[in-house]
Amino acid sequence: MNDSENFFYHFGHISTILLLLLYFIAMLIERSYIKRNLSKICKLAFDNENYFKKIDLGNYMVLSFLPLIIQIGFLRERVILKREAIFPNPPILFSSISDRKVENFFKNYKSWLYISNIKWIIGILWLVIGSIMVLYSK
Repeated sequence: MNDSENFFYHFGHISTILLLLLYFIAMLIERSYIKRNLSKICKLAFDNENYFKKIDLGNYMVLSFLPLIIQIGFLRERVILKREAIFPNPPILFSSISDRKVENFFKNYKSWLYISNIKWIIGILWLVIGSIMVLYSK
């Protein structure tokens, strides 16, 4: 390997390790946010404050997709299709989400939205750079 190939090889490995570490940190931050606001989040998503009593891995995975589902629904219905209602047919898992709740989500849970988006961006970057490194090393 010459110097430029060696640099990109080490840069790729260091960046994948760093991105994976940042992803786990963002995951822990998001999990602690969900744990702190569990009753309010359950009220928003399921109309029942006691739907989840504690946050385990399965509950965390379900609730961590909520910001993504709301943003995709908002983007699809309001921006692309220009409809009045965001969820005319709500998703099966979060069937109690209404337009009023979506507006409430965007007003009251901005920090969760940012944390979730940063986590997903870091995860996708990790996958892309890791895939490029696997292809590059062959």
